[in-house]
Amino acid sequence: MVGDELIPRLFLDEIGLAPLAHYIAGACLLTSVIALIILWTRFTSILDPWLMVAVCALIMELTIVTGIIASRFSLGFYVSGLLSIIVSTSVLVALLSETISLYKRVAFGDRMIQWERENLLTAWAEIAHKARQPLTGIAAQGAAARRFLERAPPDIDRVKGILDEMVRASFRADEVFEGSRALFRDTKDPQPAPPAAQNRV
Repeated sequence: MVGDELIPRLFLDEIGLAPLAHYIAGACLLTSVIALIILWTRFTSILDPWLMVAVCALIMELTIVTGIIASRFSLGFYVSGLLSIIVSTSVLVALLSETISLYKRVAFGDRMIQWERENLLTAWAEIAHKARQPLTGIAAQGAAARRFLERAPPDIDRVKGILDEMVRASFRADEVFEGSRALFRDTKDPQPAPPAAQNRV
């Protein structure tokens, strides 16, 4: 093969490993150990434990390749391959399980936000309904007072009575808004999840 002499020889023959293969495996082993130490000292992500598991499996495999395997198709060769399959499958299953669990928590949080939003809209609708009644009354009474003032002579007593009603209506509107402030102060406290949401998760 052209240029074959320029390629580093990793195999002595069809199955025997050259010393260079062990040196390369040793260098990879050293790099994996350094990576494991970095992951151990800089533990920042939920994926780090599973990366550490994968790196530990790689270290075991490289240890077998460096110190035990002398040729392909030997016991150590098959043990190394089997170890890689088992560990990679286990890590994949664990990552999928963790991802599903994370999505469940995100979905539950989204349902909680939607539930709180619906409660907030319902509370606003109730407040608007309660406040609209006295405010509408104030507007109607103001129009009536104006008509009584435009009469000749003006009906002052009726206007005074209407003004008293307007004052009482303004107090009722103020009570509605004060009640709404108390309601939204209460919503700052953590609330339990609705029974339907608890049963679904």
